[in-house]
Amino acid sequence: MSKTEKNNLQKQNKENKENGQVYGYLRVSTEAQKLINNRQRITDKKNDLQLSGNIIWIEEKVSGLVNWKERELGKLVDNLKSGDVIIMSELSRISRNGLEITEFISVVLNKGAQVFSLDMQIPIDNSPMSLMFISGIAAGAQMERDNISIRTKAALQQRKNAGQVLGRPKGSKSSYTKLSNYKEDIARRVLLGVPYKRIAKDFKVTPQTMSKFIHDNNLKPKTP
Repeated sequence: MSKTEKNNLQKQNKENKENGQVYGYLRVSTEAQKLINNRQRITDKKNDLQLSGNIIWIEEKVSGLVNWKERELGKLVDNLKSGDVIIMSELSRISRNGLEITEFISVVLNKGAQVFSLDMQIPIDNSPMSLMFISGIAAGAQMERDNISIRTKAALQQRKNAGQVLGRPKGSKSSYTKLSNYKEDIARRVLLGVPYKRIAKDFKVTPQTMSKFIHDNNLKPKTP
């Protein structure tokens, strides 16, 4: 880290101590132990940065394929003030889309806030070194997303070629039931006017299933 970067970080940290709120962001994993460990690591990072005040935790159980603007992360960014700080475990928690990661960082920095990620050993800012690291992580997240898609399609094709019946086994938990875990996220997207077809695609269900779920749970805003 250059002397100028250190001075800028010290200056920003001083402002954070006086005015900023620290947020810990966790896109929840099904592994409880990993979640606990990440909370502790974020707390340790906050202490290392000598930031004052309590951490406000933002946790959500949602796919990284859903645009960050349409998640709790989007609400957090909307309410950010200059001097606020977001600490997360990995930049890939923002999205599996490389462009969305860089967009998120740009929006936060333009608000005068800061982002710290445990997988970045240098400050996240507009310096050439930082931008190079961010680009590498964003590209890696995008490649992982693409590889998962390729592996999934290959595995399904292999099962199909072997004569296996694809689809949900009889008696297994339905896609409709699984949507209940994302009820708040779906309701918010409906309120924003996101088309049902797009919502259904992001949550990997049919438009008919999504439409029925929205109707049955009264998620559609009432007309005045």
